[in-house]
Amino acid sequence: QLMPATGQEEARLLEMGNADLWDPATNILLGASHLARLQKRFRRLEWAVAAYNAGSGSVGKWIKEGEDRPFDEWMEDIPYNETRNYVRKVMGNLFIYRVLY
Repeated sequence: QLMPATGQEEARLLEMGNADLWDPATNILLGASHLARLQKRFRRLEWAVAAYNAGSGSVGKWIKEGEDRPFDEWMEDIPYNETRNYVRKVMGNLFIYRVLY
């Protein structure tokens, strides 16, 4: 899911016009595009995942405060409980999928 402004911006960047953000297929396409842009910007998937949840501005600040730290330490210092838990869950599931597949 995307915030409306983020979804509209992604639709604009993909030249989709007034995309229906409530359409599941459209929302998945826009979300995947947004995550890809975040990964390109932040270079590390875990930072991109945090930015997907908390926003680029917040994550940019957190990176400046602890860019050189190991990811697990950086993640534990995320000040937003929701984002910290989201990143834990996403990265944990990624690890499981990599082991299984």
